[in-house]
Amino acid sequence: MATNETADIICMNCGRLLGEIAQREAGLMLVKRPGAPILRVANGRLECIRCGGRGFIEGRLLVAS
Repeated sequence: MATNETADIICMNCGRLLGEIAQREAGLMLVKRPGAPILRVANGRLECIRCGGRGFIEGRLLVAS
């Protein structure tokens, strides 16, 4: 059975919602939102474009099922 779990990506500095990440059968993927991007990957880290703060995943994603 396929499950699709999602979690929010939040900026640790300004608290903005930066995006959403989803766990699919193939692995983790960033869910694109319409409009201007407010998230970037720099040096292997998620960063807020507006303030430069570090993004973290808020929510529970199962590692294995």
